[in-house]
Amino acid sequence: MINYEKLFSHELLADFSVMYQKKIFLLSFIFNIKKPASAGFFQSIQW
Repeated sequence: MINYEKLFSHELLADFSVMYQKKIFLLSFIFNIKKPASAGFFQSIQW
């Protein structure tokens, strides 16, 4: 049996949310740098 109370403890969720926010920030930072190129790419694949 998996101990779900331990698995979904507040500390684990807090660590996960901080890690998730850091990844989202990093992805958005990278995306903002590449936004002009990606915008042109997305316009080129829209028929």
